Amino acid sequence: MKAIRNINNNIALCIDDNQNELIAFGKGIGVKKCPKDLELSEIERTFYSVDEKYYSLIASVPQELIFVCEKIVTHAEIELDCTFSPNVVFTLADHVNYAIIRTKKNIPIIFPAMSDVKYLYPEEYAIGKYAVKCIKDTLQIELNKIEEEFIALHFIDADSLSTNKLPSNKIDQLETIDKITEIIEARTGKKIDREGFNYSRFQTHVQYLISRLEENSAINTENIQLIKDVKNRFPEMYECAEEISNYTFKKYGIPLNSEEKLYLAIHINRLCSREDDQVISK
Repeated sequence: MKAIRNINNNIALCIDDNQNELIAFGKGIGVKKCPKDLELSEIERTFYSVDEKYYSLIASVPQELIFVCEKIVTHAEIELDCTFSPNVVFTLADHVNYAIIRTKKNIPIIFPAMSDVKYLYPEEYAIGKYAVKCIKDTLQIELNKIEEEFIALHFIDADSLSTNKLPSNKIDQLETIDKITEIIEARTGKKIDREGFNYSRFQTHVQYLISRLEENSAINTENIQLIKDVKNRFPEMYECAEEISNYTFKKYGIPLNSEEKLYLAIHINRLCSREDDQVISK
């Protein structure tokens, strides 16, 4: 096996004997300059068919967390009798890593209620419960119980993509997301990378927002203090959310309430603040 690009000290992009690209994990395999030959005894884990846009994410997420998420995805494939894209391991790891950071820093984010998930998607919800327990048992980190439902949503969305189960209003949703993105670009002056992972994650949030608007099912946790804090810390992002609210009112006849604007502003800030993230060194 030949390493052709270092991702970090312990991860490298490689080519196997059949000329297939893969991501390899192994202690110290990313230290020496590429290209270089690697012995199979140096390799701990391999992942094939990984999209290049996830390379910087792989470099930034703790290795042990990636391995835990691989275990969770394998469990999900058995329980749901399907095969997910190899990228699902890394999108799940990114979500869980962010959840762990919030937990360790005791960031007071109140999540919208999603109690319907456990009733509408009991199999995926069971996987979410398994994942939270697995993370606790393996990493000794206890996540907020709501993460059971957020992790379930990862697999609901991933299953839809793997089986081409697209909702009938998908085209209209994509047009709405595109318009919202244009509003963000015009307001912030930033060019959003629509092929990047950060945008893919943002799209998922907006899709659920649109679904709630279409069902007239807005969230409301009365988190007044957090709304004030976000307005003060990220005024530009909150104003952007206000403008998006005006757009949704024109399209759906429903403006975003303060709580919806709060979460949207947080997601906009995260999207824009990570747009300048650099890809790993070559």
